Amino acid sequence: MSKIVLLIVEGEQSYVECLVNYLLTEEADTFMVNSLTHWAAIEEFLEGEPQVDLVLTSSEFYLFLKERLKATYVLWGESLSKYQTGEEIVRELLKIYASQKGDTRVFSEKRSKTKTIGIYSPLGGVGKTTLAVGLSRQLALGGYDVFYLNLEDVPVTEFYFMGSGDYNLSHVLYFLKEKGERLIWQIESAKCIDTRYQIQYFLPPDSIEDWQNDVSEELALLLQLLKTQGKHDFLVVDFSTMINKNNLIGWQACDILILVLEPLVTSLKKMERFKQELRLFFTPEEKANLLKKMHLVVNKVPQVMERPLWVDKAVVSFPWVDNLLLATKNGYCLDLNSAFGEALQRLILNFEVDSYA
Repeated sequence: MSKIVLLIVEGEQSYVECLVNYLLTEEADTFMVNSLTHWAAIEEFLEGEPQVDLVLTSSEFYLFLKERLKATYVLWGESLSKYQTGEEIVRELLKIYASQKGDTRVFSEKRSKTKTIGIYSPLGGVGKTTLAVGLSRQLALGGYDVFYLNLEDVPVTEFYFMGSGDYNLSHVLYFLKEKGERLIWQIESAKCIDTRYQIQYFLPPDSIEDWQNDVSEELALLLQLLKTQGKHDFLVVDFSTMINKNNLIGWQACDILILVLEPLVTSLKKMERFKQELRLFFTPEEKANLLKKMHLVVNKVPQVMERPLWVDKAVVSFPWVDNLLLATKNGYCLDLNSAFGEALQRLILNFEVDSYA
């Protein structure tokens, strides 16, 4: 199928620039894009008698364009919302274009490539964040685009990652509550990157109370936006140890949920109790679906100890590694050239990440 010639006519220049950038980056094989943001440019463009397949515009320009340019028209507000992600905008544009042209070949459902891996433990001190950060780094080393999201009560994101930005998770929460027209671009602007690992993340919030409140609606929206935009191969979510509405929503959004234990019988009993308690929060069907996503990982297994039989039921067991955290001139980093790094590779192979990304 040849490219669809798309013309975007919209007065909000910053919005148009962001949308065009997305289309040129993610949909270059689908669209040939032109954009106009003011009347003088529109009149000059029309003088050339252009051939356009699809026009995305607002009511301000619609009648003027309709009289002078033959094409399929999609109007903001009537057929399409600016609140949608880039991927959703493309999907709706193609649906409308296909229905009006009577040619279903131009439309095919695109699944989001981003897969969400959650790391959770009802126990503190089991090395959950170490695993989440290590997994993020190991995936990035494998060439995958990774976004790390820390939802701990007291996040230590800046201990592991070095990046800078004007916004943090408090600003992100404000953006999500406001749900403004530029929400997608606000979320993008809040991302920062650790150039050592090429991992993106949000800086910690100003106050730990911000995300301890019931913000399950906002969290669901954030995870949806990060996932449906399809800009990352993997979203690694480092959950708090709490059982609250925020985590309940977050777990359901995951494609894989890794449960982290220590090789102690008390640790196992607490995890079994946790699984039983799920019946209080989910329907039997929801609980069954969640249990299918859950995979047991045992961390800090001493090499000299007698391994309990249940440890062998884990997807992967991570050995205790001395001096796992290395001090460098650029801060601290995990030593992935160790038995810990080897265990991470086994974990990734176990999940066959190529089938997810």
